[in-house]
Amino acid sequence: MNNPHVVLITPDDEVLGTIDKLSAHQYAMLHRAFSVFIYRRRQDQFEILLQQRQQSKYHSGGLWTNTCCSHPTPDESIVSAAERRLYEEMGIKTTLHTVGKFHYVAVFNNGLFENELDYVLAGTYESDIIPFNQDEAQAVQWITLTDLKQWVHDEPEQFTPWFQQALRLFIPYLESRVTDKTVS
Repeated sequence: MNNPHVVLITPDDEVLGTIDKLSAHQYAMLHRAFSVFIYRRRQDQFEILLQQRQQSKYHSGGLWTNTCCSHPTPDESIVSAAERRLYEEMGIKTTLHTVGKFHYVAVFNNGLFENELDYVLAGTYESDIIPFNQDEAQAVQWITLTDLKQWVHDEPEQFTPWFQQALRLFIPYLESRVTDKTVS
């Protein structure tokens, strides 16, 4: 899709219409987005898969973030869009579960804005092999939750503007899995 459209919404998540993605980011128009966290259990700890955004991205290039972030198209649900983009960006197919949502606004040095209602989703994946799309990400890594919390505390500038809010929603979800034998 050369000129993808995003779903414009009210603060209550009611659909207003659609607009091309670039215009939504130029004019700070509120639209839907999603952030996916992929995790796995290793021994007694959880690991989270992060991506380092490709330097050439229109904003936040080179910063670390959750496994996958994007926008649903006008004709798809959040979960369907997230599963589709997770496969396109990371080569991962898994079932995703909605964790929550939050609103954030960010202003970038290049004059673009984020004004998104961001749905946070989570799923599991066990492999060390991540066939990620190098047009989207320049690196990926598995990291323990303990190490990630420390990294975010020590170097918050290494992460995208939405990451810490998404992580705050994701952590309780992940920690609720500690006693869950299924991990999903």
